[in-house]
Amino acid sequence: MSSIAQITFRVLPHEDQSAFDALLASYHSELKPRRVDDVFLVEQMAQSRWKLARINRLEVEVVKQMCGVQNEPKSGNAILAAHILSRNGDAYATLQRWAAAAERTYHRCRRELIRNREMEAKLAAAQANAIMTKFLSGPAAEVPELRNEPKSSFEVNPGGRPRIPDPGPRSQRGAAEL
Repeated sequence: MSSIAQITFRVLPHEDQSAFDALLASYHSELKPRRVDDVFLVEQMAQSRWKLARINRLEVEVVKQMCGVQNEPKSGNAILAAHILSRNGDAYATLQRWAAAAERTYHRCRRELIRNREMEAKLAAAQANAIMTKFLSGPAAEVPELRNEPKSSFEVNPGGRPRIPDPGPRSQRGAAEL
């Protein structure tokens, strides 16, 4: 087992863990992280997206409670909204700050993921270029000298007449035909 414990994001008790897991799986499927850092960035993106959805639900509850609308029985979001309102005079502004932070995290992770992909592509191109340069600058294989002269089976005698090479011993049949 690795010395670094894998931290799993857990949703709040009133939220659906399987819905978050499906969201995370869709991010993994779409973005296909290849390195450990990329996996971290994709998980941060999914968590930020989940937090944004949570903040939107809390914002609805805060506004309802500020307007005097009560839900019975109280949902988990309503309980959280009541707690935020009781502890903070400007709960709506607090939720907006949380949303802005989650959005920044999402976009920062996305930019970093894209930058990592671009760096990987540049590195792969540089490695391919280095291999091609090494291959092309290495010693060339010896190529035999080529001449543009047809091979001739005829040799020329000193008198300028072609001499036909002797085909070798004649067969009995060949001698009888002559």
